[in-house]
Amino acid sequence: MKTILNEIDAKRFTINARRNGAIIVRGGEEVEKHLDAVGANAACINDVLLFRQNVTVSEVLEETRHFEQFCKGTNADKPEELKTILNEIDAKRFIIDNAQKYGVPQREIDETILQLNDYLKRMSESEGIEDV
Repeated sequence: MKTILNEIDAKRFTINARRNGAIIVRGGEEVEKHLDAVGANAACINDVLLFRQNVTVSEVLEETRHFEQFCKGTNADKPEELKTILNEIDAKRFIIDNAQKYGVPQREIDETILQLNDYLKRMSESEGIEDV
């Protein structure tokens, strides 16, 4: 069962992103269709963050981290596959490291750890990709 982030906390967790120019859209038919099409619960497309109405704490934290990465150009000098893996590893670690601060439920922490391990495995299996 998902722990759905309430509107007040969603706004609180995205305040820095909004201050830095992010456009945040939560729910709605178009958002839901787009996220269905890409197989995601949330997405960061440059300066636009898309969230399902039933978004979780970890999903909001991850996408706001990806927005920060976009703004800073984090790993922009890397090939796309490597950039994606490195940015995902960073976002997963951010969630785990800040779980207590943001009240991330244990089941979301456990899922994030599994996802982190998957990206670390992908990193080690990829030829020519350095260790993180």
